[in-house]
Amino acid sequence: MQVVVNEQNFEQEVIKSDIPVLTVFEANWFAACELIKPIIAEIEKEYDGIVKVAKIDVDEIPNIARKYYLHNFPTVMLFKDGEQKATTVGYRPKYVFEDIINNNK
Repeated sequence: MQVVVNEQNFEQEVIKSDIPVLTVFEANWFAACELIKPIIAEIEKEYDGIVKVAKIDVDEIPNIARKYYLHNFPTVMLFKDGEQKATTVGYRPKYVFEDIINNNK
């Protein structure tokens, strides 16, 4: 399940979510962000109901990225029970995201 996240609903959709949220901070102009899109789409389908996927365009919503001191993209964070449980930066193969999810169910 993918959710649209903005500054107004970030807390509700990500921090207070009842299931883990794989949060993708991306910039459309950055090549590595484009490279992980198909991987994230696969994760979204395969883990539907297990995790939510939240995509945040850092150009459109920079304040959330600033809150977490993010400067390199893509940055993928997994939030669970209101806490940041895992973070990875840059292009990563699919198994890295699967490991993050499976280690934090």
